[in-house]
Amino acid sequence: MRFCLLLMILMFMPTAVAMQDIFDILDEKYIDTINDLPFSEGHPSISWQDCPCNVDYKWGKAWVDIVGFRNLTSENNTFYVNDAPETLAIIRYGYQGLRGVTVSWKPTIRTYQSGNNVIAELTIERRWYEIFCGEYGCYPVYHSATMTISDSEPAPLIYPLISESGSIKIIEYNNTVNPRTEIKITSGPAFIKYIYNGDHISHYKMVAHVEKTPKGVYFANVSYANIWTTGTGSLRQMNDKVIIPGTADPDYQNLAIQISNIYTTENAAISESITRDTYGIERSFSGLYLSVIMIFSVMFGTLYYTVKRVL
Repeated sequence: MRFCLLLMILMFMPTAVAMQDIFDILDEKYIDTINDLPFSEGHPSISWQDCPCNVDYKWGKAWVDIVGFRNLTSENNTFYVNDAPETLAIIRYGYQGLRGVTVSWKPTIRTYQSGNNVIAELTIERRWYEIFCGEYGCYPVYHSATMTISDSEPAPLIYPLISESGSIKIIEYNNTVNPRTEIKITSGPAFIKYIYNGDHISHYKMVAHVEKTPKGVYFANVSYANIWTTGTGSLRQMNDKVIIPGTADPDYQNLAIQISNIYTTENAAISESITRDTYGIERSFSGLYLSVIMIFSVMFGTLYYTVKRVL
Protein backbone atom coordinates (compact mmCIF):
# COMPACT_ATOMS: atom_id res chain seq x y z
CA MET A 1 0.00 0.00 0.00
CA ARG A 2 2.82 2.37 0.88
CA PHE A 3 4.51 1.63 -2.47
CA CYS A 4 1.31 2.31 -4.45
CA LEU A 5 0.74 5.57 -2.64
CA LEU A 6 4.33 6.59 -3.29
CA LEU A 7 3.91 5.90 -7.02
CA MET A 8 0.79 8.09 -7.14
CA ILE A 9 2.63 10.94 -5.42
CA LEU A 10 5.58 10.62 -7.79
CA MET A 11 3.26 10.86 -10.82
CA PHE A 12 1.93 14.25 -9.73
CA MET A 13 4.93 15.82 -7.98
CA PRO A 14 7.97 17.51 -9.55
CA THR A 15 11.03 15.29 -9.83
CA ALA A 16 13.00 17.81 -7.77
CA VAL A 17 11.13 16.75 -4.60
CA ALA A 18 13.48 14.74 -2.40
CA MET A 19 12.56 11.16 -1.56
CA GLN A 20 12.89 11.90 2.15
CA ASP A 21 10.30 14.67 1.86
CA ILE A 22 7.88 12.22 0.22
CA PHE A 23 8.23 9.74 3.07
CA ASP A 24 7.76 12.58 5.56
CA ILE A 25 4.35 13.17 3.94
CA LEU A 26 3.47 9.50 4.30
CA ASP A 27 4.59 9.41 7.94
CA GLU A 28 2.33 12.13 9.36
CA LYS A 29 2.45 12.02 13.15
CA TYR A 30 0.55 13.70 15.95
CA ILE A 31 1.48 13.53 19.64
CA ASP A 32 -0.30 14.18 22.94
CA THR A 33 2.78 14.77 25.08
CA ILE A 34 6.26 16.14 24.52
CA ASN A 35 7.66 12.79 25.68
CA ASP A 36 6.54 11.33 22.34
CA LEU A 37 8.44 13.90 20.27
CA PRO A 38 11.22 12.17 18.29
CA PHE A 39 14.78 13.38 18.78
CA SER A 40 17.20 14.33 16.04
CA GLU A 41 20.63 15.90 16.34
CA GLY A 42 19.81 17.81 13.18
CA HIS A 43 22.08 19.11 10.43
CA PRO A 44 24.57 21.70 11.69
CA SER A 45 25.56 24.76 9.74
CA ILE A 46 29.35 24.40 9.62
CA SER A 47 31.38 27.57 9.46
CA TRP A 48 35.09 27.04 10.19
CA GLN A 49 36.96 29.70 12.13
CA ASP A 50 40.75 29.84 12.24
CA CYS A 51 42.65 30.27 15.45
CA PRO A 52 43.47 33.88 16.38
CA CYS A 53 47.15 33.47 15.67
CA ASN A 54 49.87 34.56 13.26
CA VAL A 55 48.87 33.97 9.65
CA ASP A 56 52.08 32.04 9.10
CA TYR A 57 51.57 29.91 12.18
CA LYS A 58 47.95 28.73 12.12
CA TRP A 59 47.80 25.70 14.41
CA GLY A 60 44.05 24.87 14.21
CA LYS A 61 40.48 25.75 13.34
CA ALA A 62 37.03 24.98 14.79
CA TRP A 63 33.30 25.45 14.37
CA VAL A 64 30.28 25.43 16.69
CA ASP A 65 26.56 25.56 15.91
CA ILE A 66 23.34 25.62 17.93
CA VAL A 67 21.32 23.27 15.75
CA GLY A 68 18.07 23.67 17.71
CA PHE A 69 16.40 22.85 21.01
CA ARG A 70 14.98 19.74 22.65
CA ASN A 71 11.29 19.66 23.64
CA LEU A 72 10.51 22.38 21.11
CA THR A 73 6.96 23.42 20.24
CA SER A 74 5.47 26.14 18.06
CA GLU A 75 2.16 27.87 18.72
CA ASN A 76 0.91 30.88 16.77
CA ASN A 77 4.35 31.15 15.10
CA THR A 78 6.11 31.41 18.49
CA PHE A 79 8.57 28.76 19.67
CA TYR A 80 8.44 27.39 23.22
CA VAL A 81 10.32 24.98 25.48
CA ASN A 82 9.53 23.77 28.99
CA ASP A 83 12.78 24.73 30.75
CA ALA A 84 15.63 27.21 30.55
CA PRO A 85 16.47 27.33 26.81
CA GLU A 86 20.23 27.11 27.38
CA THR A 87 19.78 23.72 29.10
CA LEU A 88 17.87 22.33 26.09
CA ALA A 89 20.12 23.61 23.30
CA ILE A 90 21.39 21.00 20.81
CA ILE A 91 25.01 21.93 20.14
CA ARG A 92 27.34 20.44 17.53
CA TYR A 93 30.99 21.35 17.06
CA GLY A 94 34.22 20.25 15.46
CA TYR A 95 37.94 21.09 15.36
CA GLN A 96 40.99 20.28 13.29
CA GLY A 97 44.75 20.72 13.64
CA LEU A 98 46.60 22.54 10.88
CA ARG A 99 50.20 21.73 11.73
CA GLY A 100 52.25 19.31 13.80
CA VAL A 101 51.19 16.05 15.45
CA THR A 102 48.29 16.34 17.89
CA VAL A 103 48.87 15.04 21.41
CA SER A 104 45.47 15.97 22.82
CA TRP A 105 42.36 18.12 22.41
CA LYS A 106 40.35 19.50 25.32
CA PRO A 107 37.02 21.01 24.19
CA THR A 108 34.78 22.85 26.67
CA ILE A 109 31.24 24.09 25.97
CA ARG A 110 29.64 26.92 27.92
CA THR A 111 25.98 27.69 27.18
CA TYR A 112 24.11 30.69 28.55
CA GLN A 113 21.34 33.14 27.70
CA SER A 114 22.09 36.76 26.96
CA GLY A 115 19.05 38.94 26.36
CA ASN A 116 16.84 37.19 23.81
CA ASN A 117 19.60 34.89 22.54
CA VAL A 118 21.18 31.63 23.61
CA ILE A 119 24.96 31.61 23.29
CA ALA A 120 27.09 28.50 22.83
CA GLU A 121 30.75 29.20 23.56
CA LEU A 122 33.33 26.61 22.52
CA THR A 123 36.82 26.73 24.00
CA ILE A 124 39.37 24.23 22.72
CA GLU A 125 42.87 23.60 24.00
CA ARG A 126 45.27 21.76 21.75
CA ARG A 127 48.60 20.18 22.62
CA TRP A 128 50.87 19.09 19.76
CA TYR A 129 54.49 18.71 18.77
CA GLU A 130 56.58 19.40 15.71
CA ILE A 131 59.88 17.81 14.73
CA PHE A 132 62.89 20.07 14.39
CA CYS A 133 66.27 18.94 13.16
CA GLY A 134 69.55 20.59 13.95
CA GLU A 135 73.26 19.98 14.00
CA TYR A 136 72.94 17.23 16.58
CA GLY A 137 69.83 15.46 15.24
CA CYS A 138 66.05 15.76 15.28
CA TYR A 139 63.85 16.26 18.34
CA PRO A 140 60.16 17.11 19.14
CA VAL A 141 59.14 20.57 20.26
CA TYR A 142 55.87 20.65 22.20
CA HIS A 143 53.26 23.42 21.97
CA SER A 144 49.85 24.23 23.48
CA ALA A 145 47.34 26.87 22.55
CA THR A 146 43.70 27.81 23.19
CA MET A 147 40.98 29.39 21.10
CA THR A 148 37.36 30.36 21.83
CA ILE A 149 34.52 30.77 19.34
CA SER A 150 30.76 31.12 19.76
CA ASP A 151 27.37 30.84 18.05
CA SER A 152 24.01 32.38 18.97
CA GLU A 153 20.35 31.61 18.26
CA PRO A 154 17.09 33.32 19.30
CA ALA A 155 15.90 31.84 22.59
CA PRO A 156 12.48 30.16 22.58
CA LEU A 157 10.04 31.23 25.28
CA ILE A 158 9.14 29.06 28.26
CA TYR A 159 5.65 27.59 27.80
CA PRO A 160 3.06 29.05 30.21
CA LEU A 161 1.78 26.97 33.10
CA ILE A 162 -1.61 25.28 32.93
CA SER A 163 -4.42 27.71 33.73
CA GLU A 164 -5.97 27.57 37.16
CA SER A 165 -8.78 25.02 37.36
CA GLY A 166 -11.22 27.67 38.60
CA SER A 167 -12.76 27.64 35.11
CA ILE A 168 -14.44 24.31 35.90
CA LYS A 169 -18.16 24.58 36.59
CA ILE A 170 -20.55 21.84 37.65
CA ILE A 171 -24.31 22.23 37.46
CA GLU A 172 -26.52 19.66 39.18
CA TYR A 173 -29.97 19.40 37.59
CA ASN A 174 -32.02 17.95 40.45
CA ASN A 175 -35.37 16.79 39.09
CA THR A 176 -37.14 13.45 38.66
CA VAL A 177 -37.71 13.81 34.91
CA ASN A 178 -34.12 14.13 33.67
CA PRO A 179 -31.64 14.30 36.53
CA ARG A 180 -28.09 14.88 35.41
CA THR A 181 -24.83 16.61 36.23
CA GLU A 182 -23.17 18.91 33.68
CA ILE A 183 -19.44 19.67 33.71
CA LYS A 184 -18.02 22.52 31.67
CA ILE A 185 -14.49 23.92 31.36
CA THR A 186 -14.42 27.39 29.85
CA SER A 187 -10.67 28.09 29.62
CA GLY A 188 -8.29 26.70 27.05
CA PRO A 189 -6.00 23.85 28.05
CA ALA A 190 -4.92 21.62 25.22
CA PHE A 191 -6.34 18.33 26.45
CA ILE A 192 -9.02 17.47 29.00
CA LYS A 193 -9.81 13.96 30.20
CA TYR A 194 -12.92 13.28 32.30
CA ILE A 195 -13.00 10.07 34.34
CA TYR A 196 -15.98 8.78 36.31
CA ASN A 197 -16.54 5.28 37.71
CA GLY A 198 -13.85 3.90 35.41
CA ASP A 199 -15.36 5.39 32.24
CA HIS A 200 -13.73 8.31 30.45
CA ILE A 201 -14.21 10.84 27.69
CA SER A 202 -11.56 13.18 26.25
CA HIS A 203 -11.68 16.63 24.65
CA TYR A 204 -8.80 17.75 22.44
CA LYS A 205 -8.81 21.55 22.22
CA MET A 206 -5.42 21.53 20.48
CA VAL A 207 -3.46 19.05 18.36
CA ALA A 208 0.31 18.78 18.01
CA HIS A 209 1.73 17.85 14.60
CA VAL A 210 5.33 16.65 14.43
CA GLU A 211 7.42 18.69 12.00
CA LYS A 212 11.09 19.57 11.39
CA THR A 213 13.01 22.84 11.48
CA PRO A 214 15.18 23.77 8.47
CA LYS A 215 18.10 22.16 10.33
CA GLY A 216 16.22 18.89 10.77
CA VAL A 217 15.28 19.15 14.47
CA TYR A 218 11.84 17.80 15.38
CA PHE A 219 9.27 20.11 16.97
CA ALA A 220 5.55 19.95 17.71
CA ASN A 221 3.42 22.45 15.80
CA VAL A 222 0.42 23.09 18.08
CA SER A 223 -2.86 24.29 16.55
CA TYR A 224 -6.42 24.73 17.80
CA ALA A 225 -8.96 21.92 17.42
CA ASN A 226 -12.28 20.68 18.82
CA ILE A 227 -12.21 16.89 18.91
CA TRP A 228 -14.14 14.66 21.31
CA THR A 229 -13.70 10.95 21.90
CA THR A 230 -16.82 8.81 22.09
CA GLY A 231 -18.46 8.79 25.50
CA THR A 232 -19.47 5.73 27.50
CA GLY A 233 -22.38 4.89 29.78
CA SER A 234 -21.29 6.99 32.74
CA LEU A 235 -20.18 9.99 30.70
CA ARG A 236 -21.60 11.63 27.58
CA GLN A 237 -20.78 14.70 25.53
CA MET A 238 -23.39 17.41 24.94
CA ASN A 239 -22.15 20.38 22.90
CA ASP A 240 -19.23 21.80 24.89
CA LYS A 241 -20.13 19.99 28.12
CA VAL A 242 -19.78 16.53 29.65
CA ILE A 243 -22.86 14.94 31.18
CA ILE A 244 -23.13 12.42 34.00
CA PRO A 245 -26.62 11.14 33.14
CA GLY A 246 -29.17 9.85 35.61
CA THR A 247 -27.96 11.60 38.74
CA ALA A 248 -27.76 15.06 40.25
CA ASP A 249 -25.77 13.73 43.17
CA PRO A 250 -22.68 12.07 41.68
CA ASP A 251 -19.98 10.49 43.78
CA TYR A 252 -17.31 13.15 43.46
CA GLN A 253 -14.77 10.80 44.99
CA ASN A 254 -14.97 8.83 41.73
CA LEU A 255 -14.78 11.90 39.47
CA ALA A 256 -11.41 13.05 38.15
CA ILE A 257 -10.61 15.74 35.60
CA GLN A 258 -7.12 15.77 34.12
CA ILE A 259 -6.08 19.03 32.48
CA SER A 260 -3.05 18.86 30.20
CA ASN A 261 -0.97 20.83 27.81
CA ILE A 262 1.70 19.23 25.69
CA TYR A 263 4.27 19.50 28.49
CA THR A 264 2.46 18.53 31.67
CA THR A 265 -0.72 17.10 33.23
CA GLU A 266 -2.48 18.17 36.41
CA ASN A 267 -5.48 16.83 38.26
CA ALA A 268 -8.12 19.49 38.80
CA ALA A 269 -9.02 20.21 42.43
CA ILE A 270 -12.69 19.29 42.16
CA SER A 271 -13.68 20.35 45.68
CA GLU A 272 -11.93 23.72 45.46
CA SER A 273 -12.66 24.97 41.98
CA ILE A 274 -16.29 24.16 41.26
CA THR A 275 -19.36 26.38 41.32
CA ARG A 276 -22.48 24.27 41.90
CA ASP A 277 -25.95 25.57 41.04
CA THR A 278 -28.55 23.15 42.30
CA TYR A 279 -31.90 23.35 40.53
CA GLY A 280 -34.52 22.24 43.08
CA ILE A 281 -37.41 19.94 42.29
CA GLU A 282 -40.03 22.63 42.60
CA ARG A 283 -38.04 24.97 40.30
CA SER A 284 -37.53 22.28 37.69
CA PHE A 285 -41.17 21.22 37.73
CA SER A 286 -42.52 24.73 37.54
CA GLY A 287 -41.21 25.09 34.02
CA LEU A 288 -42.38 21.61 33.07
CA TYR A 289 -45.80 22.23 34.59
CA LEU A 290 -46.27 25.43 32.63
CA SER A 291 -45.26 23.68 29.43
CA VAL A 292 -47.84 20.92 29.96
CA ILE A 293 -50.56 23.46 30.80
CA MET A 294 -49.80 25.40 27.61
CA ILE A 295 -49.92 22.28 25.44
CA PHE A 296 -53.25 21.13 26.86
CA SER A 297 -54.67 24.64 26.66
CA VAL A 298 -53.89 24.80 22.96
CA MET A 299 -55.38 21.34 22.39
CA PHE A 300 -58.63 22.10 24.25
CA GLY A 301 -58.91 25.54 22.68
CA THR A 302 -58.59 24.07 19.21
CA LEU A 303 -61.12 21.32 20.00
CA TYR A 304 -63.62 23.80 21.47
CA TYR A 305 -63.34 26.10 18.43
CA THR A 306 -63.80 23.19 16.02
CA VAL A 307 -66.86 21.80 17.86
CA LYS A 308 -68.43 25.21 18.11
CA ARG A 309 -68.12 25.74 14.37
CA VAL A 310 -69.66 22.35 13.61
CA LEU A 311 -72.62 22.95 15.89
